[in-house]
Amino acid sequence: MDNVIMILFVGLLFGIIIWQMKYDVEKKDFLSLSDTTIIKGIFSLVVVLVHIPNMYGNEIQDIIGSFACVGVTFFFLSSAYGLQTSKSKNKNYLNDFWKKRLPKILLPAIIINIILNVLKKIVYNDFSITFLSLININRWVVVLLLFYLIFYIVNKIKISERSKDYLIVTIIVLLSIVDYFTKLKLVASWPTESIGFALGILIYRRKDKILEICKKYYKRNSVLLVICSLIMGLCYLKYKTVFFYGEYVLKIILSIIILITIMQINVKLNLGNKILNFIGKISYEIYLFQYVSFLFLKLLDIKFTSSVYIIIIFIITFIGSYIIKRIDDYILEKIGIL
Repeated sequence: MDNVIMILFVGLLFGIIIWQMKYDVEKKDFLSLSDTTIIKGIFSLVVVLVHIPNMYGNEIQDIIGSFACVGVTFFFLSSAYGLQTSKSKNKNYLNDFWKKRLPKILLPAIIINIILNVLKKIVYNDFSITFLSLININRWVVVLLLFYLIFYIVNKIKISERSKDYLIVTIIVLLSIVDYFTKLKLVASWPTESIGFALGILIYRRKDKILEICKKYYKRNSVLLVICSLIMGLCYLKYKTVFFYGEYVLKIILSIIILITIMQINVKLNLGNKILNFIGKISYEIYLFQYVSFLFLKLLDIKFTSSVYIIIIFIITFIGSYIIKRIDDYILEKIGIL
């Protein structure tokens, strides 16, 4: 019965994704804001699934959660692509870079971290809350801010735009490789996923040419890329434990091919409905708030079946993320950021 409930829930999520999906031959945008927002929203659901505690896991959740690395890679990719887009549209973009970026990134992270810390103290019966614990935000956010800093510093250097791109890519790749071999945690737990930021930088400069190729050979490219994704997926399952070549190189290649496949299919496909738009707009909060949901259910100390636990986690995460988003927007509007 539990498996049936899980299948129905996944079917519901899939139905939401394809609801009002339209084939659009005249589509002209490539990785538009609306597209990236929706794709991030979809991947945020996958990321929640991969973090489900082992005691409540199941085979379906585990299979879908295996693609979370692709989702994190896309989060980094879309961040870099968004930075490039904003910079190209506004020559003075870097002047107010931190003023506009920091509050949007840090405010929800700090608010959620405070809630998380309070819950941790209640759950583990430890009420010694310190200032450092309250500002000790999610490590993924820290890595994202590090990449923002690299982007900012490099773009302040007086060299050609192409040279800036290659310099950013080189730094990101070096951080990733050094992190993998030394375990210094320079990019926390995402040495492979962080390559997405470098990919986003490279894609933006060539977006028009990529869009032209994607649309011109749409059917052929789509079929070939889906086949390549399946082949690489099988290779990864077999060799994922092999040092460097499997767990690093192959994982990066697999994520890149899957993302290219998604981007290829998306050039003539319009995703979007009220529910997907809602999830997409709170995807950042979903990524952060999921940990609050896990702790909250731990505090309740009620035993659930796997599927019921997962459904409740999603409900709590959606509600909590929406509330945090509304609070964020209210504060940011008051201080003149929105």
